[in-house]
Amino acid sequence: MKTRCKRLLSVCLAILLSSTLFLTSASAAQGLSNFTAVSTYQSGLFTDVRDSDWFSSSVETAYELGLMKGVGASSFLPGGTMTLGEAVALAARLHSIYYTGTEAFRQSSPWYQVYVDYALEQDILPRDYSDYTAQATRETCAVLFSRALPASAFPAINTIADGSLSDVVSSKDEIYLLYRAGILTGNDAYGTFAPNSTITRSEVAALVSRIAVPSQRKHIQLQTRPSAGSGNGKELISSPLSQNASAPEGAWIQDFANYCNGAFSYEEPSENNGFVVRSFKGEPEDMDVVQAYIELLCQQGFQVVDSYDRSYSRERFFSWGLDYTGSNADALSTMNIQYLDDDSSCNLCVWGTVTSSRIKVKIYVPRQISIADAGLRYGSQNVSVQPSGPSASAGLYRLADGSYETTDGRLRTTSGRAMILRDGARLTGNVSFVSSETRDELWVEDYYRNEKVYFTAPAGQMISGDQYTQRELEREGKGILLPGTLDEGFLTGIDWGTILGVLHSGAWTTPLYDNASTLREATVRVLYLDRSGDAVFYVYARFDTAPYELELLAAAPVSRENPSEGERVQMRRGESQALSFNNREFLPAYETYSWEILSGDTLISLTNTSSQTCTVRALASGVARVQVTYTYGAREPDVLTGIDRTVSRTKTSVYVIEIS
Repeated sequence: MKTRCKRLLSVCLAILLSSTLFLTSASAAQGLSNFTAVSTYQSGLFTDVRDSDWFSSSVETAYELGLMKGVGASSFLPGGTMTLGEAVALAARLHSIYYTGTEAFRQSSPWYQVYVDYALEQDILPRDYSDYTAQATRETCAVLFSRALPASAFPAINTIADGSLSDVVSSKDEIYLLYRAGILTGNDAYGTFAPNSTITRSEVAALVSRIAVPSQRKHIQLQTRPSAGSGNGKELISSPLSQNASAPEGAWIQDFANYCNGAFSYEEPSENNGFVVRSFKGEPEDMDVVQAYIELLCQQGFQVVDSYDRSYSRERFFSWGLDYTGSNADALSTMNIQYLDDDSSCNLCVWGTVTSSRIKVKIYVPRQISIADAGLRYGSQNVSVQPSGPSASAGLYRLADGSYETTDGRLRTTSGRAMILRDGARLTGNVSFVSSETRDELWVEDYYRNEKVYFTAPAGQMISGDQYTQRELEREGKGILLPGTLDEGFLTGIDWGTILGVLHSGAWTTPLYDNASTLREATVRVLYLDRSGDAVFYVYARFDTAPYELELLAAAPVSRENPSEGERVQMRRGESQALSFNNREFLPAYETYSWEILSGDTLISLTNTSSQTCTVRALASGVARVQVTYTYGAREPDVLTGIDRTVSRTKTSVYVIEIS
């Protein structure tokens, strides 16, 4: 009854407030002219918004018009997502300013209730929702913002035919209205909308700025989406991403490594008797994070079956044992709950110790339960786990000439080469992709001074469609910083999983757990991988220092050799060069030579392939590999008689041809 009365009172206040707004501003004409500056934006106001960012002008407009504010004292959080309550509040502000020239909403509990009541009363919100803390989708925001202003405020400046937006089915009228008005432009040249994806604060800033300031609206002309095999010279070999990254099916938990939001340092996962083991270290006050994580697990299908919390001398010992309550729970591994005297068992155990100077935590998770990052964070707004980068969601075309192009038309390259956007400057570089017995390696080089990009994963595990976001690429900072030169000895002696390294400002850097790196955002997408043909990758990296942003599309023929094996030969396109194998042995009459191209047969041609010296001609830029097999006769004693006889032996040598 109290809740109902409180809600009724809130609705009444909203109606009264609405009436007051209209009465007090009756003299103010309604219209877009009511959106005027109420604050002053200065460059550097938000440390995470650079003047070179595509959204910087939109953030400035939204801030000055009083539509959006920062998160904390100096951050805007451009990549952060928006909750439904925040989207409703923003739509209410747009409506109120348009019709009254001001927005004067009183505080309520919860904070968003006054906006919800106003939006329901003014028919902005089509229905009441059960959870306004849930993430808002792109479709939800489009509907709310389109209903905040009358249709007359959105005159058409673009011709967008009905049915031309392939992924727009519901809310068609509202979304097409915003496309035609130049508010929405889509994710690519075909207007892909991705209605069910979450929306970032930078994207919202762009939308509300275009709504309030017509001069910022965009004139667009959408391309017709080609289909595979349509005879237009383009074959779609990788589809664009239309959904936000989601948690895996079945039993899963939010990874504590991400949930702790930087409070803990941690080690790589290990395995122990059917359990994945995670080890963490933090400050004593970080115990609050662990307790909040236990509450989160209980929301994700677990229940606490027993716990332990006791101090001895100067050390506190704690433990939680949890059981999974979902389907197939009986099939999960079990273990004894740590520190308990009895033999109580559980599916998942969180335990550790606390002293005056540190906290240590171990989490044992059955292998049958997936550990994933759904963007849940302790003490702050949840984050998007969508791959980062302007073309991170684009698909891939293979063109008639064998080159590759992203479906948004931004990046295009040929086999053995990469197109690189370095702080917006367009460059090209050499690419190689090599599969050895232990790992697959992508190298992008020779595009700007000594800068390089290196990506590796365990051999044979990558397939087309794989994507690696910040979570998959991060590593513990201690001992992982790469040396200035990745020489043969270093690569041979290291045992890595999946890792991205960029030779940036003279030193190799990687995404790190402990903030010891300048690499703040990273994405690698395996757009296409044919192990008998080409491998095509999209890579994005954002840094704290110049160059601030690196984006590239790299394609390379797959080679079975290790890039550290073989003599490197530098050539220019159109040049010819002689390669000579000088390891001569015995009995010249028995010597034969055989030269062959291991990879890059479109990049080079060979002549004199049966001589000691072979001629290589460079046809196109890229990296190719040539092998010579040397057969010779040797005098060795017969194993039975001990009498010398002539036997055949072979040696091989590999040459890595780098063509610029």
